[in-house]
Amino acid sequence: MGSRVRKTGFNARQNLKELHMCGESLELAAARVYRALQGLFAGNGEVSGFFSALAAEEEEHAKFFRFNTFIFDKALKEPSSLDCVKERVDAVLGRMEEIESEIRRGVVDLKRAFEITFELESSLLEAGLMQVLSGYSDALAKIFSNMQKDTVCHKSKVVALARDYGYDLK
Repeated sequence: MGSRVRKTGFNARQNLKELHMCGESLELAAARVYRALQGLFAGNGEVSGFFSALAAEEEEHAKFFRFNTFIFDKALKEPSSLDCVKERVDAVLGRMEEIESEIRRGVVDLKRAFEITFELESSLLEAGLMQVLSGYSDALAKIFSNMQKDTVCHKSKVVALARDYGYDLK
């Protein structure tokens, strides 16, 4: 958890590698938050297991960006529409930095951990990178559709688990 989230600052003129780094950065930042929450609640097997599973899924998503450049190479001739998501991606990465700091300060209780998870999963959807990239090819659309389904599933799971512990997330 000691590493800092690097804001991407990508724009339409930067190369394909920047796209991979942007997606990978979002997923790895989410995984770091979940690993921190896993450690914070290590005494509760159900809760720490939940955060461990979320972190593992985010790490798998990051691997997609790292190891599947050939899909992007075929799909993206010029990333002209990516400027529209720059501010949202940077805002999400900045918010993840704030969340990591909050966890390090030790001020996160179980209810707050559930709120953070719900917020983080919502932010990943709202960042818009997957939606923009999906427009470039059917292959990317299918892959990102599955990633988005995972994110929606994560939101449902955290709402259900929070409810089991007596918390109502809205």
